[in-house]
Amino acid sequence: MQKKIVVFGATGNLGNRITRELIQKGAAVQAIVRTATDPEKIKALQESGATVEEVDLNSVDALARASTGADCVISLWPGYAR
Repeated sequence: MQKKIVVFGATGNLGNRITRELIQKGAAVQAIVRTATDPEKIKALQESGATVEEVDLNSVDALARASTGADCVISLWPGYAR
C-alpha cells in the first residue's frame, strides 16, 4: 500500500527535490502550497505526480485538515512571516 506523505513547502528548492524523490520511491505525495502560489509551480508539482492542495497558512484548522490521514508530514516552511 502506498504511503501518504504530506509535504508543506513543496514549491521551494529543497521541498521540490524531496517531493520528486518521494514520488520516485512510490509514495503518494500531497503537496501543500500557499493560496498565492505561482500556478506554474502548481502545474509542475502536478505533472511530477503530486496531488496539490492550496491552504491558508493563517488557518490552523486548514493546516490540520491538510495533514489528516498522512503517514508522514514533512514541513519545509521556514516558520517566519513573509
